[in-house]
This record gives sequence, C-alpha cells and structure tokens, in this order.
Amino acid sequence: MVDAVSDRIFHPHYQPVVDLRSGRTTCFEALLRWPADQLVGLRPDEVVALAEEASVGTALGELVLSAAIADAGTWQARGLTASVAVNVSAHQLATAPLASTLAAACAAAGISPTNVTLELTESTFISLTDDPMDEHNVAALRELGVRFAIDDFGHGQVVGSGQVPAGSLADARMAAANCPEEAVIIEEGS
Repeated sequence: MVDAVSDRIFHPHYQPVVDLRSGRTTCFEALLRWPADQLVGLRPDEVVALAEEASVGTALGELVLSAAIADAGTWQARGLTASVAVNVSAHQLATAPLASTLAAACAAAGISPTNVTLELTESTFISLTDDPMDEHNVAALRELGVRFAIDDFGHGQVVGSGQVPAGSLADARMAAANCPEEAVIIEEGS
C-alpha cells in the first residue's frame, strides 16, 4: 500500500451531483479509483482502511483532495462547474494541516475554498465532539468557506452536536429509480 500511494496509482473519477429541482449539475463528487489490474477485488473503503493501517491514509487523502481541486481549477478555466466534493476520513480530519493543505491546493488551482465540499461519514460526524483537534480543524475549514456534507446518511445515528452544520446529506448507496449508481443529494433548505 505504501508503494501504491507513493507511486500515485490512485486518482479521482467523478460522479455528478445534480440539483433535483433544476436538473443542473452543481458539483462533482470525487471517487477514489486505481488501475483495474492493481488491488483487484478491493472496495474503496477497504483501500482507505488498508492505507490507514499502513500509515499512508493521510497521504492518500491529500493526493485525492489535491487532484480533485486541481481538476476543478481546470474545469473553471474552461467555464464549467468548478465545485467538487471529496470524502474525508476521520483520520484525515484529525490531522493538523488539512485546512492549510486545502487552502494551498485551492490557491494553486485558482478556485475558492467555497467550491469545495468535504463529505464526512455519519460516524465521523458523530465523533467530532470527541477530539479538540477535530473541532479546531473544522473551525479552520469553515473559516475558509469549505462546506460539509454527511455521506451515507441514514446508515447510523446522527446525534446533533451542532459542530458541523452540514449543508447537505448524501447517500451514495440509496437505490433511486432510473439512477441506481448516482448519489442522491438533499440540499440544505430543501
């Protein structure tokens, strides 16, 4: 796993996030992918767990986050939607440089951090009250204008901490008629 991360075999693929009222694509969610002949049979969540066990989870997360932000900058330069959503693990959220890493990637790509949504699993959202470093990092990210979404909502139990007022809820596993592989997003205020 260490070699796979250092060799940068991982890259994001994107699925559109669509406003159900207008039908307009509002964002692209970055999904972790790798060459078909490597890490055969592993799901993305298993790859992330293996990366964290090998102490390269943060490096993997930063690689995907930076690549997604760079791609958003390219889209913006072409006049396209420049908003991107990226999954963040509890471990990655707990690392001190996440806000500065994100800010530097946005500056290099020429996009505003307000164009970035960090997706947290429901269990990560619940655990935010447990660690002061998480609270500090969330505050720093919110100060940049980064948005938060709760991913896989409904698969756990959100206990209202009020610490991350998530702007959206997502359930990538929800089977919706006519779009079984797309995320269903419920925007704040809907």
